[in-house]
Amino acid sequence: MIKILTKTDICIITLILLSSILFFFYSNNNQQTEIIINHNNEIYTQILLTEDKNIYIDTQAIIEIKEEKVRILKSSCKNQLCVIQGWSSKQPIICVPNKIMIEFVGEKEAKDRLFITH
Repeated sequence: MIKILTKTDICIITLILLSSILFFFYSNNNQQTEIIINHNNEIYTQILLTEDKNIYIDTQAIIEIKEEKVRILKSSCKNQLCVIQGWSSKQPIICVPNKIMIEFVGEKEAKDRLFITH
């Protein structure tokens, strides 16, 4: 038996397709362009992801930015979970013992903040 699609079926399929297309365009247009590094609940620095460099936070950590990704290269914390996490280009990286948080911001959010460097 051949089943024909009803108007309701066509509407649901159309809504799902439109939602998928909108999500695709939104996620591609909201690219993360900068990171903000917080240390001890204060902004330590804000830097473009296009700048390949190492950032030293006292003797507690070395943060590496390379090819628009970031990772905690070395840390003085005991369990090293932040180092094990590895490279990230969207998900935040947090080192609880050293009170370090790396968050990603898009172009729109970055324009609203001031550049602060140590």
